[in-house]
Amino acid sequence: MRKLMTLVVVVLVLIPIYFSVKKYLFAKPYVLRINDFTMSREELEEYFKHRIAQEDTPENRKKVLDALISKKLILQEAEKEGLHKSKEFLSALQDFYEQLLFKMIIDKKSKELGSRVNVTDEEVKARYQELKEKGLVTQPLAEVYDKIKWQIFREKQTEALNNWLQELRKKAKIELNQKEILNK
Repeated sequence: MRKLMTLVVVVLVLIPIYFSVKKYLFAKPYVLRINDFTMSREELEEYFKHRIAQEDTPENRKKVLDALISKKLILQEAEKEGLHKSKEFLSALQDFYEQLLFKMIIDKKSKELGSRVNVTDEEVKARYQELKEKGLVTQPLAEVYDKIKWQIFREKQTEALNNWLQELRKKAKIELNQKEILNK
């Protein structure tokens, strides 16, 4: 019985000790700490790689590091003040999220649909002739060929994107109460 009591006491003493030193025993090594924020050597090197515009020198690293520290301190202060929970912040975050997602899908679809677009020599020559007749081009075809081809390509790509959007609209369930929306 005495052994059991001793074991229980030892366990009860060791559990709080374990949890109090756990964060130190299993903490990832860091080269930068700003309050509760830490960065490992690898994370910091990656940060430098994307932020140092000129030559990677100790002076440029110091500038980037000082800017990072200032930025993190300001962001931490904003969080302390609860700004990250404000309606204004959340609305701006939602807007940013939607803009970024919109840009990403448009870029993806532009590449995807653009890979299917073909501009023929005949189309370029016909457009050149049309522009020449309207007096909009005076240079020889050889000088403006690539520019005209690019213009036709962009037009076809835009048309393909518009067709894709029309297909999305056809497949979607869209309901409008026009009286409520359009009448003030």
